[in-house]
Amino acid sequence: MRKFLSILTVGMLAATPALAGGYTAEQKREIGQIVRQYLLQNPEILYEMQDVLQRRQDMQRIAHAESAFGDLFKPKPLDPVVGAKNGKKVLIEFFDYNCGFCKRMLPMLRKLVKEDPEVMVILKEFPILSDRTEGGSKEASLAALAVHRLYPDKYWEFHSKLLGFQGIANGKVALKIARQMGLDTKRIEEEMKKPELEQALQNNEILGQLLGIRGTPAFVTSARQVIPGAVDYRSLVAALAKRERN
Repeated sequence: MRKFLSILTVGMLAATPALAGGYTAEQKREIGQIVRQYLLQNPEILYEMQDVLQRRQDMQRIAHAESAFGDLFKPKPLDPVVGAKNGKKVLIEFFDYNCGFCKRMLPMLRKLVKEDPEVMVILKEFPILSDRTEGGSKEASLAALAVHRLYPDKYWEFHSKLLGFQGIANGKVALKIARQMGLDTKRIEEEMKKPELEQALQNNEILGQLLGIRGTPAFVTSARQVIPGAVDYRSLVAALAKRERN
């Protein structure tokens, strides 16, 4: 904390260079003591500052991402969408089928789109756990994108079943679920090999890097906020309520 206060004091002095140059060393120490005392008496300001800083960083990252990929809150052709097709409140989820916390978020997302008809959820396949699952996460994502492309009206059911699977989700598991749903697994296997699907996963990986996403689940809201990790339902609703998409 002392280090933070020292940096804060220097920053305040640097913000007024014309004045800073006229301060003596003793005056600077006095200013530092005043700032420290004020913050000790009003510590909530530190949390406010942290929130403002995080907000600015989020907006900068989103701006960089949009310069590379365009409007993030308009789904791309291979982006599955759940909820309102043109919802004013947009939630982007980066997820991995083998992520335990992603599995926990599924009921919340289901509840969210059911209770709020203005919410659109854009799902970004982000198989970040592929190395730990011997490629299983990537296989599951490719299968899901293939189902989305071939059977868009069946995607959400397939997604829910695959994400709800207790064990390592991989291509074999994904095809078994598809078969149980009565889908043509041969067509799905052929679709999984198409380069567009591989490119979609690569694009999601690059996008995640631009947004500073290092794990799953991770969310981006139309209020231009990046939310790392799992959150409770009330926090998710509150984040979406900050600002509706124009």
